[in-house]
Amino acid sequence: FGNNVDAIDARIGGRLCSSLSIPIAHERFVCTVPPGTGVYNTLYLRIGGQEPSSTSSSSSSSSSFNISQFVISYYPPIIISVSNTTTAGGLVTLSGYNFGDEASPIHSIFLGN
Repeated sequence: FGNNVDAIDARIGGRLCSSLSIPIAHERFVCTVPPGTGVYNTLYLRIGGQEPSSTSSSSSSSSSFNISQFVISYYPPIIISVSNTTTAGGLVTLSGYNFGDEASPIHSIFLGN
């Protein structure tokens, strides 16, 4: 892929990676992982329209691996505060981190026993 970032299509869980750069031509590219949620989000990679058939090598041997073996897991949600309500049907606000983005809605929240 040389120094051509336009030749690289990198996705995590179907979402495009951004800010692609190539610090070492033909060997390494770096990108920013897109926002998301969940575990085991598959890495998808195409370079110049081709999916890689890659090898991983150590000093004395090499072995093949499939790019689909690589997955990204996001941190789980962390709740740091919950507002109080004194009325049935009142509004409760949860504050915290790692809730995802607009494209990954919160499916359910359970309060009480």
